Amino acid sequence: MLLALPDEEYNDSKLSSNLRQYILGVEKQYNSVITDYKTHIAPSFWEYKPLSYNVSGLYGRSYYVQSYPSYIDALWTRDILNFHAKWDMSWFIYPEDDSAIQSMLKTRATQLKAEIKDSMEKGITLDTEVEQQYKDVEMIREKLTTREERYFETGYYINLYEETEDKLREEGKKLEQKISGFGIRMKTAIQRMDEGFTCGLPLCMDELGIVRSSVSSSLAGSFPFISNDMISETGILYGMNQHTGGLVNFQI
Repeated sequence: MLLALPDEEYNDSKLSSNLRQYILGVEKQYNSVITDYKTHIAPSFWEYKPLSYNVSGLYGRSYYVQSYPSYIDALWTRDILNFHAKWDMSWFIYPEDDSAIQSMLKTRATQLKAEIKDSMEKGITLDTEVEQQYKDVEMIREKLTTREERYFETGYYINLYEETEDKLREEGKKLEQKISGFGIRMKTAIQRMDEGFTCGLPLCMDELGIVRSSVSSSLAGSFPFISNDMISETGILYGMNQHTGGLVNFQI
């Protein structure tokens, strides 16, 4: 009845003693929850080891990408998204000043050219990897100059979860093999599991800070939300399909 009263007709004298006690109790409980809210959303315990971590009985391991090949399939993320396991992927993208990278690329091109010239003068068979690096650097320099590309620093991390440590090691090997099949070198974040776990949380905090250079076309080709299950370009992304590993897209 009190809730139905207009504000101008209400006064504290209408409250009974039992109702006053009830309101004070609810208010005290509310203030207690707000004051100590972190304890209500935090895990019951966590343990970090050099190669894994344990959060409330769920074992996990953090990985980071160390390097990418010169060429990679534009749809490589689609195949990785279809990996059947419990895992999170975090991708941090930092736009950088093109003029700064131009200076660095010029220095790198000079070093590679000198190395190639030295090998030719000594009659040593030229390392194809060095020659390819020189071509890549020169191509990126040209595209940055003509504004065909933009330069970025990217951090790519994966957190894998399993119920037991043995299962975690088994699934970890499968994940490493799958990603290495694209020529991507992925490493375990040894001694940095706590930072790797934080990178996988929805906090937008890159505590690992392990980044690699990339240009806009590479980022476009590596856009992570590509899946065979997506049949519409509009709608709301709800999450992962637990059976196929694809994305769930709800059309309004």
